[in-house]
Amino acid sequence: MRGWRRRAERLWAEGVSTIAPRCLAWIRDVNPDHFRYLLGPQDQVIYHGLEAGVFPWEVGRYATFPGMIGTSKMMIAVGVINATDPDQAALDAHDLARIKDVRGPAR
Repeated sequence: MRGWRRRAERLWAEGVSTIAPRCLAWIRDVNPDHFRYLLGPQDQVIYHGLEAGVFPWEVGRYATFPGMIGTSKMMIAVGVINATDPDQAALDAHDLARIKDVRGPAR
């Protein structure tokens, strides 16, 4: 098991929802047979990158469609889940968006 995956397992057990546990869920829950008709080519790049051991906070650098609106649409759910804490919602959205798109160094 790769280093980030061990940490993600621990965070998952603690109920922490950051990028690493989310990517761990992606690896576990995505069925590669669903590429092409339920998941797009950009998802395939991310999935195989994570499987190969690319760090979750770096995998967005290899997105096939960086800077597209899809990343913004994904973050709507983060705002709904954290509706009572907009500052934390913004931090969580920034963290999770790196799965699909990376602009500059992670902060």
